[in-house]
Parts: sequence; structure tokens; C-alpha cells
Amino acid sequence: MKQLPTLLAAWRWFVLSNRVSYIMTPQPSRSFTKVIMKTTSACVGLTLLLGAFAQPAKAVLTVYTDRGSWEGVVGSFATEDFNALATGPMSRGTNNAGVIDIQIGGLNAPRGNEIATGATEFDFDGSNHIHGDVSSVSLDVSFSILFDRPIAGFGADWVSTTTGGLLTMLIDGETVKFSDHMSGNGNGFLGVVSDSTFTTASFGLEIISTNRTNEQFGMDNIAVYVPEPCSFVLIGLGVLGWCRMVGIGRGSARCNPPHFDDTLKLSRF
Repeated sequence: MKQLPTLLAAWRWFVLSNRVSYIMTPQPSRSFTKVIMKTTSACVGLTLLLGAFAQPAKAVLTVYTDRGSWEGVVGSFATEDFNALATGPMSRGTNNAGVIDIQIGGLNAPRGNEIATGATEFDFDGSNHIHGDVSSVSLDVSFSILFDRPIAGFGADWVSTTTGGLLTMLIDGETVKFSDHMSGNGNGFLGVVSDSTFTTASFGLEIISTNRTNEQFGMDNIAVYVPEPCSFVLIGLGVLGWCRMVGIGRGSARCNPPHFDDTLKLSRF
């Protein structure tokens, strides 16, 4: 996390100002449900606090070219193979494609953008897939993937992403150039994991001195990583469980939360 020292200071301030130690102190009138509600309120407050302290910055993307490695990092994810979708050309505007939407724009849209079927030069496994067609300013066709909620990563099987060596993907201010990560014709898996959530991935061409005006590619078997809700609730319940384990629930001692120092590793999700 890029602002870790600042966020740690914010967490300390939050703990002191909200008297977390008092929240965790056994009280005769304090039920288990009330403690959970207090912990949940603390989680929400801390989330708002960290958002106020965070500074705008580009996302930091980690790129994976092995599906197993990507899946191991994200854990759970939603998938879409496009096989249940009706095939045919897309239209200018937003097109539903299962767990994602695809937005096609530009004066010459949609050109070759379509949900394609069977064996084409852009299919990965002989089944339905997305045929993307991204063009330069002269042809003016844009292609973007839209997600219906904030996600922290996605990946897919790609075909022909490096034929011209210009295809790029823009996510939250950071650019991924396919030819920097994939060899040959750019066939295979490529996925990203971000240190911040995003809702759009836009495709385009790297601007260099060339006569090439468009890139066509295939996309299939997309996987989308949606981060879990705030984990500080679980942290609070874990402290509560520790208090009960050492007998504090019987009123034999006072429960004080563990001390948080600068070595604390804050989980994003």
C-alpha cells in the first residue's frame, strides 16, 4: 500500500478516539450481538477514515501469464465462457456479454467487434468468444470492458494480441502492453491484479510512428476477481474470541486490544 505510514497513523487515531478497548471490555448489559454491532460500526468508520486519508494515485498492476498462478493469488472469482450468449455483431454502445459488458464507441463502430462462434482465426478453444477490433484515431473504433461492480483483477485467454505489437489495455491510469508480456502471436492467458479497485478496462493502440491503424484479437474464458468485504470485522471478532478464550468473559480481567505497531500489515480486502 503506497500510503501505509499515513494509514497506520490514521488507524491509531481511530482506535484512540473511539476507545476500542472500551468496546471490547466485558459489561453486564453488553450482549454478544451489541459487541458485533460495535465492531461492524468500527469497520465502517475505519473504511471512511482511510478513504479520507488516501491520496489519488495510479493503480499498481501485477501481470500474470499463467492462469494457475493468477487463480492462486485471487482465490475466488466469477467466470464467463460466452457459450450461452447469442452470437453476432455488437452494436455501438453497451453490449451485455454475461458477467461483463462491452462498450463499443467511435464513428466507425462496431467494425469487426462481435460475439463470434466456432473456429475462427481469433478463437481459443473452438467455442464462442469475443472478437475485438480496436482502431486508431483515423478509423475511430474503441473497445472497453465494463464491470458492474468494483473489481480488483481479471484475466482471460487471448488470441492474436501481439500480431502488430501495439495492443494495450488501460486500467485506472496504468497501461499494460500485451507484447511486453506475451510472445509469438500473443496467444494464451494474461491476467492482472490491482492494488485498488476499478470498473473499466479500455483497449487501444500504442501511439508510435507506424502505418498500422487497427488491431484485432480474441478473448475467451474470462475470470473476474471481486474483493471480499472489509476484513476488520473479522479482526474484531478474533480479538473478542481471544478475550473469551483467556477467561475475560467471566469478569476475571480487563480486555485490552493487542498493541498495533508500525510493523502491522494491513490487508486490503
